[in-house]
Amino acid sequence: MIAFLREIDAQEAVSVIDTLIDRLQALIDLGLDYLTLDRETPSLSGGESQRIKMVRYLGSSLSDIAYIFDEPSTGLHPRDVHQVTELMNRLRGRGNSVLIVEHDPDVVAIADEVIDVGPGAGPDGGQIVFQGTLDELRRSETRTAKAFTQPRSLRAKIREPKGQLQIRNASLHNLHEVSADMPLGVLAVIVGVAGSGKSTLTNSILARRYPEIVCIDQSALGGISPFDTRDLHRHSGPYPRPVCQSQRRSRRPVQQQLCGSMPGLSRPRSHPHRFGVHGYR
Repeated sequence: MIAFLREIDAQEAVSVIDTLIDRLQALIDLGLDYLTLDRETPSLSGGESQRIKMVRYLGSSLSDIAYIFDEPSTGLHPRDVHQVTELMNRLRGRGNSVLIVEHDPDVVAIADEVIDVGPGAGPDGGQIVFQGTLDELRRSETRTAKAFTQPRSLRAKIREPKGQLQIRNASLHNLHEVSADMPLGVLAVIVGVAGSGKSTLTNSILARRYPEIVCIDQSALGGISPFDTRDLHRHSGPYPRPVCQSQRRSRRPVQQQLCGSMPGLSRPRSHPHRFGVHGYR
């Protein structure tokens, strides 16, 4: 694509072409050079979507800007985390302020200063328990410091699978004629760099072939309109349709009861709207 854009000889489009080339090069630098133009946005993995959002800032010449990144390493492979940290360093190197909310030690390691909030969660949190450099954090007694320094142990005894779910010759997005046996009765982990096909293999292939699987993904919380049965798998997971239908039919009486006992909730509207809970404000 970049080679094609460079061959365009149109003086009035120079600035647009230069911007496109910069954005495409940023995608390549972030390891997204395998994406094709016919990929739909909903089909992208979490790691791919996260890095695409970051691309818009790579080509910016602005400085003295404050950026906030909320857990940018979520769902990323260690290789991809390294690419994200390189982006953070580039933004900082241009004279910007970068504030990252993060747990991954590899991301925390690039920080000039670390602020640790705690000591616990909920009513036990809300305090600044440490502020300083990473080396100083490691010498402190906070829960974060202990988590960073404690050794990790491997399982000494491995469970034996009690069966398997078969996938044969699956092709979708980044997957090409893939065959695999998913073990049952054990805890199995599917790993690989972002965009390698992990989510496609599990959520789009395995869950659709075996609809009895309960799929708990990272999609947003909220209800689904009883009038909108499109994208049912995407919103509610790969449950059998009759189960989802019965859940939606039983929701309205429950909502009516809640409205009667909770004055803060208004009555359901007559037309469906995209709210956190269908039809309520």
